[in-house]
Amino acid sequence: MTSPGIPMLLQGSEFLQDGSFNDWAALEWQKTEKYAGIVTAHRHLLDLRHNRYGHTGGLQGQSTALFHVNTDGLVIGYHRWNNGGVGDDVIVIANFSSTDYNHYAMQFPIGGKWHIRFNSSWRGYSKDFRGGHQSIIHADKDSTAHFSLPAYTLYILSQE
Repeated sequence: MTSPGIPMLLQGSEFLQDGSFNDWAALEWQKTEKYAGIVTAHRHLLDLRHNRYGHTGGLQGQSTALFHVNTDGLVIGYHRWNNGGVGDDVIVIANFSSTDYNHYAMQFPIGGKWHIRFNSSWRGYSKDFRGGHQSIIHADKDSTAHFSLPAYTLYILSQE
């Protein structure tokens, strides 16, 4: 949902249906209730991708710049934009490690106040998730941001 092009979602992936893709096995619709939080997460990602709230237009554009790679820490950050500017520029931060970073520092491509629009570790998606109370990340004058970053977490940020 955060890369350019058409997102690929296989039927049932939004409610964690396992197994290989086929067109003869029925979907396990009861999982939509069991994994209602995961369904909500997919809905939130789709809302951001379609820019339903006017803050994430960059997810509809083709421009992408990888601005942070921490190979040892398994963290990346990339910038998405269409026309650029407030309501268009989007920053995506992904922690692919099992490490909780309480004080992570990253140089953003643009300074200022960034709102976390999507936090994949939000407990509303699953009671098993760690949560997180941070909703805003400030990048200072030299565009350096300091924030907490839970293990296996994806943040999508934009400005107002």
